[in-house]
Amino acid sequence: MEEINDSVYEQDIHPLVERIALICKQHDMPMFLTVQEAQNSARTTCLNANLDLSGRLKNLYEANQSWDLDDFLAKVIARAQREGHNSRYMKAMGIPMQPDSH
Repeated sequence: MEEINDSVYEQDIHPLVERIALICKQHDMPMFLTVQEAQNSARTTCLNANLDLSGRLKNLYEANQSWDLDDFLAKVIARAQREGHNSRYMKAMGIPMQPDSH
C-alpha cells in the first residue's frame, strides 16, 4: 500500500470528514469512518454511536478500539449481557437474550 502523507490527509481528506461529521451531528445520525493512511496506521471518526439502534456501529467502534480478537469478543459479550442481544451464537453460549434487570 502506498503511504499517504500527513499533508494529503490534513489538506484533502480531513476537511471532508469534518463536513460529513458536522452534518451527521446536526441530524443525530450515527457515523463511523476509517481512513487507512498507511499499512499500520488509520484514522477513525466515530460519533453518535449511542444513537445506533442496530448495534453495528457499536461493533465497529469496539473492533476499532480492540486490536485483539479476544478483547473485541469480550467487549461484545459484555455489551450483550448489559443491553441484550438477538444472536443465536451468544444464546448457544448461554448468554441471556434479555439483559439482567438487577
